Amino acid sequence: MKKFAIFLFSLFIISFGVYHSAFASTNDAPNVEVTKILSKIDKTNVKIQDLIDEAILETSKISLKETEDLSKLDNEAERNICIQEANCAIIKVMENLIVVTDKIAGDMVKEAAEYGIIVIQEYIPITVNGVTYMVDPLHVTS
Repeated sequence: MKKFAIFLFSLFIISFGVYHSAFASTNDAPNVEVTKILSKIDKTNVKIQDLIDEAILETSKISLKETEDLSKLDNEAERNICIQEANCAIIKVMENLIVVTDKIAGDMVKEAAEYGIIVIQEYIPITVNGVTYMVDPLHVTS
């Protein structure tokens, strides 16, 4: 009787292990895809942050050049033109940043939605040259 009980217990443990393994393997495929998408979202956020950093660096270079150029100019009209050109260049860099990051983020939102992951574009303020621009890293909600 004791041997029979051990046999049944062993059979139960083995069958549970086989069932559990089979159950886990059927669910691993979607989890792998979800993990890949979550990793891709993280990489997309890093890419967006790199683009923000590059834009800020570029606008800093424009501002520095503007300062250097202004120091060489005596005529008020020429100084105003220099300031306007620098401001236009900064605005162009930041508008390009917004267009590029909106596209990258929008594409990632669509791709994540295909796997049932809700991602929102969470706009954050970036202030450059006294002007605030709203740029959109991603935020996973579920």
